Amino acid sequence: MHANVYMDVSLANTHMGAQVREVLRNVLAWCAFDKLLYASDGVGISELHYLAAVLFRRYIARIAIDWVSDGAWNANQAKRVIDAIAHANAERLYGLA
Repeated sequence: MHANVYMDVSLANTHMGAQVREVLRNVLAWCAFDKLLYASDGVGISELHYLAAVLFRRYIARIAIDWVSDGAWNANQAKRVIDAIAHANAERLYGLA
């Protein structure tokens, strides 16, 4: 709706564990894929950034596998969406590409 509004998908994922999967699934349903940005939501110790990355990668992959299996996406679409959220959207937004 708003051209200059983006959402990050950190979602306090360092504190949610397996619940990150459902939250990510909902965010993917609510927000345009080109408006989503990965973020770790990690503050303080570096292990929180690592944990956030592991959880994001694990659960975004599982969601993509489910959606490809259900026919909602094909494998190329899944890769494009994950790449966009993981880095391409931020590169475009911040002029880093």
